[in-house]
Amino acid sequence: MEALALYILKVHITISLLYGIYYLTLRNELYFKLNRLMLLAILLLSFSLPLFPLISVNLEFKGIPHIMGTAFNEASSASLIKGREVGKFDDEVQLMRLSGIVTSLIAFYLCAILFFLLKFAGQISNVMALVRTSERTDDGNTSFLDPQDNIPAFSFFNHIVVNKTLYGEEDLTLIIAHEKAHASQFHSMDIIAAEIASVILLGNPMVTALKDSIRMNLEFLADKQVIREGYNKKAYQWSIIKPYLHQNSYPLTNLYSSKPKQRIERMNAVERPLINLLKYAFIIPVVALIYTAVIPFHATALDKISTMKSIKRHDYHDYLGYYEFERDKGSFVQIMMKDEALVMNTLWNNKKIYFQRQSENSFLNTEGAISLTFPRNFEGSVTGLVAFGDDRWTKVQKYTPVEKKSGEGTVISRTASGGMQVMVYAIEPWSNVKNYTTRRAEFSP
Repeated sequence: MEALALYILKVHITISLLYGIYYLTLRNELYFKLNRLMLLAILLLSFSLPLFPLISVNLEFKGIPHIMGTAFNEASSASLIKGREVGKFDDEVQLMRLSGIVTSLIAFYLCAILFFLLKFAGQISNVMALVRTSERTDDGNTSFLDPQDNIPAFSFFNHIVVNKTLYGEEDLTLIIAHEKAHASQFHSMDIIAAEIASVILLGNPMVTALKDSIRMNLEFLADKQVIREGYNKKAYQWSIIKPYLHQNSYPLTNLYSSKPKQRIERMNAVERPLINLLKYAFIIPVVALIYTAVIPFHATALDKISTMKSIKRHDYHDYLGYYEFERDKGSFVQIMMKDEALVMNTLWNNKKIYFQRQSENSFLNTEGAISLTFPRNFEGSVTGLVAFGDDRWTKVQKYTPVEKKSGEGTVISRTASGGMQVMVYAIEPWSNVKNYTTRRAEFSP
């Protein structure tokens, strides 16, 4: 769930950045075909960029290596701890609670998506029901449908819905030319893609603005095609204005009279110099910049939860934690792991000793001849460890650092003349565990 939450977060960020750049630089350009490609590319890149691998495998975020691409499986999650020394999180309880909250939020988010997807399917069903019940005339690859209701003209894929009794002959000719432009250029595919993205990324105002831009650009494309075919521009513009007040009950369609003011302004706009095409070339480095900024992005809490879950799934999880020396309270070791090795960190000097598994609860550092055994209680839980055969350590729930100071010891002896002599010497605070710091025990795999 954490990987999915991070992926959705990255998609929201990516689509907002990409559309923001488009809005500031290319929105008013008159290269409508290029703008169509750019808007579709924004949709495609927003969902695919977060899945791309990093160029550099060494990039880290606050000590946590990035997964090479975001995948939602156990193998990918396991890569969070591969090659790293990891131990049990001290705040594991809080992380588990946070994981529950994240799971609940994602579940709610997915339920909302499902609800709006069903609503979206209902809208398509309404359009197809109208297509089935309308009088139909086929003209090559295009179907003309007469709903015989007061419904504004629109197109949906290769279906053109128009009530011929609502328009004069000249207006009807212009409307059909406009809707044929939509049908021949497959504009309904763009609208469907925008609607699905809007459902998946619900609540993002930038996605709503992107969807509106896609719709308007498709209208500009159809208008340009009609004018290019030689129809009278003024008559065409007037035909757009007249039915504007009609309401449309089919939001997934290309509506003939949508936003006439903007469309007329675009039709009358003066051609821009070709040098403006250079703006589109700058999009490539912008995409690369967004890629390098968004892909390494991590939500630290989500990373910690994913790492914790990866550790909990490992066979060595039960051994991890802090252990206190029974013969010297205040002396602790931490048991961690690195891939298939256990790591003992002696906390009084931060030295690390590596152990390989010998049997179910037995590990051995072969070079230092140090053995570890982990006894369990009747419930199967690890209760401590035994080192060197007789050094017993008790597993503790929480490690509290202890500061030990050197003490003083005394030795009373006789001098050669028969008198008494008192000698004072310093006592090493970690003397009872000094056998864990011998050079022969300090090995790494």
